[in-house]
Amino acid sequence: MARLVPKAGGFQANKLPIKIESSGNARPSGGHCERIGQAVADIEPGGFFVGRGPMNYPAFTNDSLTMMYEGIRGALASDDALSGLGEEARFRVRETPEWKQHAADLEAEMLSRGMIFEAIDWSETRESGLSS
Repeated sequence: MARLVPKAGGFQANKLPIKIESSGNARPSGGHCERIGQAVADIEPGGFFVGRGPMNYPAFTNDSLTMMYEGIRGALASDDALSGLGEEARFRVRETPEWKQHAADLEAEMLSRGMIFEAIDWSETRESGLSS
């Protein structure tokens, strides 16, 4: 496992020793509960998080919106860095349209609140100068 740590000019991946354990607890969704360190996620049998409809973005604080948006930026930077090294993207941000939709929804909410932020550059050109 790795964690993205903010550094000047981007993010750096630090490896973390995290043990993944199955709790064995069945969930009402038909999925199961996985424990990753101290975090617990409800996962459907197909591996997707259990959704309860669209996200209620207005319910989040400005800081929460910013954190989610920066998380997308970090996942994209991580994928691009790994791709530049010839490795498989871990988050598949460019390959999964839901990531871009989530970012667009966050941007719309942040704009409606008058928040100032730097938009994510979705161009195929990576910082390393490589393009796909």
